Amino acid sequence: MVLLILTCWISLYLAFRWSNAAGPIRSSIAFSLVTLCVLTWALTEILSLFHWLNRPALATAWLILNMIVWMAAITARRKGLGTASLQSSAPGGTTLSRAEWGLVAIWLSLAFLTLLVAVLRPPNTWDSMTYHMARVATWIQNGSIAFFPSHIERQNHSMPMAEFLILHLQLLSGSDRLANLVQWVAYVSSVLLSSLLAGRLGLGRKGQLLTAVFCASMPMAIFQATSTQTDLITSFFVLGFVYSLIRLIDNGRSGRVTWTLLSMASLGMALLTKGTAYPYCAGLGVVIGCYGLAKGSDSAVRVRLLTCFMVITAGALVINFAHLARNQAAYGHPFSSSVTQSQFVSGPTASSVSANLVKNSVLHLATPSTEFNAAMDSFLKRLLGDEHSGPGRHYNDAPFQVRFVPSEDYMGNPVHFLAIALAIVLLPLARARRNPMILTLFAALLLAAFISAYLIRWQPWASRLHLPLFFVAVPWAAAVIAKVPRVDRKLFLVFMTAALVVALPTLLLNPHARLLPFSPGSHLWNTDRDHLYFVMRSDLLPDYRRATDFILDHPSDTVGLILGQDTWEYPLRVFAGNHAKANGPHLIHIGPGLASQQPVNPGSAPGYIITSLDELKPCTGHLRLEIALDQLLLDVYKVNGQCDSAEPMIEY
Repeated sequence: MVLLILTCWISLYLAFRWSNAAGPIRSSIAFSLVTLCVLTWALTEILSLFHWLNRPALATAWLILNMIVWMAAITARRKGLGTASLQSSAPGGTTLSRAEWGLVAIWLSLAFLTLLVAVLRPPNTWDSMTYHMARVATWIQNGSIAFFPSHIERQNHSMPMAEFLILHLQLLSGSDRLANLVQWVAYVSSVLLSSLLAGRLGLGRKGQLLTAVFCASMPMAIFQATSTQTDLITSFFVLGFVYSLIRLIDNGRSGRVTWTLLSMASLGMALLTKGTAYPYCAGLGVVIGCYGLAKGSDSAVRVRLLTCFMVITAGALVINFAHLARNQAAYGHPFSSSVTQSQFVSGPTASSVSANLVKNSVLHLATPSTEFNAAMDSFLKRLLGDEHSGPGRHYNDAPFQVRFVPSEDYMGNPVHFLAIALAIVLLPLARARRNPMILTLFAALLLAAFISAYLIRWQPWASRLHLPLFFVAVPWAAAVIAKVPRVDRKLFLVFMTAALVVALPTLLLNPHARLLPFSPGSHLWNTDRDHLYFVMRSDLLPDYRRATDFILDHPSDTVGLILGQDTWEYPLRVFAGNHAKANGPHLIHIGPGLASQQPVNPGSAPGYIITSLDELKPCTGHLRLEIALDQLLLDVYKVNGQCDSAEPMIEY
């Protein structure tokens, strides 16, 4: 049934190509994907209203969508609205040289190897275990995306678009084996869009191919392409927003409606995927928009363009309205809860912003040498003084430390960062006046980085949050370096070679998804799927297995969960068998102080409770400890007696 989504994407692509709405093949692939995501969002919100988020209803909805989109594609073909043929997707022509074919081969190799890992690897990052995948399983259980009582608030308030896509794949496939494909498809599509952006900045075919390979070799992008993190798909939507906005400005009246709608859709999807898209899109959009208004030949053109900008902003907010309304109802704020408030800088100053920019930059310069990292850390302490680790400057007051951690949470992009830094140094020498968009994009990137540093506290894993800016900055850096007189093109080849040297170990020796069968430790070929879920914490597997085995051996319609904010929940749902289907025992969070708190129905009160807390104090009923599991104090209690529905089930 999951093929229904693929066939809908193909139909959307053909509709774009036959109508010539989005231009070349690469653009049609990318923006048909954006449109597919908008349809996914709409289906999710509509079906959720009726608690119809189940496999039969979803399959029926996608079947109807397939017929509608296919008829639209056929209509576009018959009307001959565009003369585009299915020519080669190679930028700038149809015939590639041997060197260019080599670049294509490198990119396809990276895409294939990351696809292999994405399919073989189960979701096993920390965030997947706590909230990304756990919220998907809860939505499937409830048949709705409505907020639910949860001790892990991120399961409710976090932007949900990436999980909406996983939800559809999981329901239609009946498993989580395709969950990582959301990020992988975003990886491939972001590379395509980066090459298009490079072309818009004046690079020819070879320059676009070099840019594509250079972007594809970003270590953080490779790590995330095989996971269920959300920074890569955010990068895709941010790139789509930037590219479509530039096309809207450059094309004038031609395609104004199309590029306005695509820009609106890309912005709406970006904001609905991750909160970091707000400062990034604000900085990028404001500067590019101001450039478009200044470029306008007369007041009528500027008024039309300003109207388009207003439509884009309003439409994006409409897309996000339902989720923001749910946040407002649960937390009294549309954008944050008590947890997210701690991520914002308290009392930002000029020194705190500059220090934040420096610390964020240094995250991409960490090396495997602990001595080098320690020396850099010592230098920064002297340079930044009180701002190095001042109170209120870091998330959860985490100490600043330069360290090399090869994972989808902490890995930097050292070669790409140096290339961008070099481009900034060379910018005065580049012939930027011939292409003012280069200067515009530079200013836009600076403003986006400044707004982010002004608002968001430094975090140890901030390097992954920077991925959208890197995907925009790398094509810009390539264009700058290519336009500097007497700078040999081989310089960029040196950067690309260095990037590939860094990328190959990243791809083959990912500690959470080792691909090489002869590498030490667990790898994808010699480890069963249950153990792969626990690669990050293999010591937890026995406890989770024992707890769920006990629950399954002692059937109960409802099992209560009392967990900490960072407790792994998803493995409990996997082992209970209700992570991809609405079967098995209902797992519900219970206890006072929960967002979207609902009284416990006496008829569905939990028969057992799984908790990671040290002590439970019964309310009306009483509890009997059945098994005590020591690793995370994951205990299982049997509930004896009924609890009054007007009182909280458990006090703690």
